[in-house]
Amino acid sequence: MARDQNDTRRSTRLSRQIAIIASGLPIFVSSVAGCAADMVEDGWNGYVVPPRDVERLSVAINSLVRQPELNLRMGAHSSEQIRNYSPEACADGLAAAAISAIAWAR
Repeated sequence: MARDQNDTRRSTRLSRQIAIIASGLPIFVSSVAGCAADMVEDGWNGYVVPPRDVERLSVAINSLVRQPELNLRMGAHSSEQIRNYSPEACADGLAAAAISAIAWAR
């Protein structure tokens, strides 16, 4: 498969994961997912599951089914987490980096 197709697929998966987090839902990601470290804190706003670990995934899903309050809490944490990735937050980060670079260059 061509590199461009792989990049497009990765970007599409990341977009879906961001949409899930933005919708205020807990998220399940594989520990090899690129966004796992940045966007999902295991047990806080979702679960990070090792690849092909069906038992761990089953336990994680069942925990949310059996504990509606956990589902709601993790969903609220997802909404909180995604604020760090809003266009405004990204613009603020870029502006701060530019100001820092200018100050450093002087």
